[in-house]
Amino acid sequence: RLWWADVGFCIAFTIEMLIKMLVMGVILHPGSYLRSAWQQLDSIIVLSSWISILVEAVGGGEWVRTIKLLRALRPLRMISRLQGMQVVIMS
Repeated sequence: RLWWADVGFCIAFTIEMLIKMLVMGVILHPGSYLRSAWQQLDSIIVLSSWISILVEAVGGGEWVRTIKLLRALRPLRMISRLQGMQVVIMS
């Protein structure tokens, strides 16, 4: 049951990431998605989530735990959305 919830959230976050990439551009434009450190962190979290879901689905080994540690960074996604929190973290 939790696996499906994880897949649902991962799909939602992936859609959000793809929409942002479509609107902002991926990397070539000066204001593009991957030019921001916060967006880079966001994409790393989304990609690591997908990797752990896929590895878990095929019966992955012990190293899945290492990948799941990266998913612990998910709360930082909220910080990337709140400008005031970014100032607090950066100081």
